Amino acid sequence: MAKSKIRSYNITVTMKDGTTHDLTGREAENFYIEFDRYRLRHENARGIWTVKDKERHLILFENVTNVVRSEIDVEEIDNPGACKDVEICL
Repeated sequence: MAKSKIRSYNITVTMKDGTTHDLTGREAENFYIEFDRYRLRHENARGIWTVKDKERHLILFENVTNVVRSEIDVEEIDNPGACKDVEICL
């Protein structure tokens, strides 16, 4: 059976007022992408909504002072739909 690699990481965001947001999974990925676009001035989005303690919070990019991303974890899983013919997939 063919294998696929799943990559994941966590992000800790520190705000100007000292609060922190720990983001995981898809939420961390979305934040990282949107914040990078904001930082490079490719997007006009001013923030991203997250869930913390079962409440929605808006993280405004202009109030972010620090973003720390964990190491990227790689996990191999069985994927029956993955390409099995290497020459065709390249």
